[in-house]
Amino acid sequence: MSLVDKAKDLAEQATEKAGEVADVAKEKAAGALDKATDAAAHGVEKVTETIDSMTGGLFEEKLEGTSKKVAETLRHVGDSPDEPS
Repeated sequence: MSLVDKAKDLAEQATEKAGEVADVAKEKAAGALDKATDAAAHGVEKVTETIDSMTGGLFEEKLEGTSKKVAETLRHVGDSPDEPS
């Protein structure tokens, strides 16, 4: 086996291993994204409630609108496709 053949063989092995590692990382990233969007949504909800309480409902409509927009954005982030188009 020539040196070039050995190099090609090693490159193929490295590519295969890298693919396996990338698959594992992709699975873990998806789970982390779900957890992060859930935590962010919960945080926005709590902040909205706190501000609404502190202002005596003075900005309730604006807070609700903003909260809904943030929740919608988080939903889109959580539903993003695996690969960019």
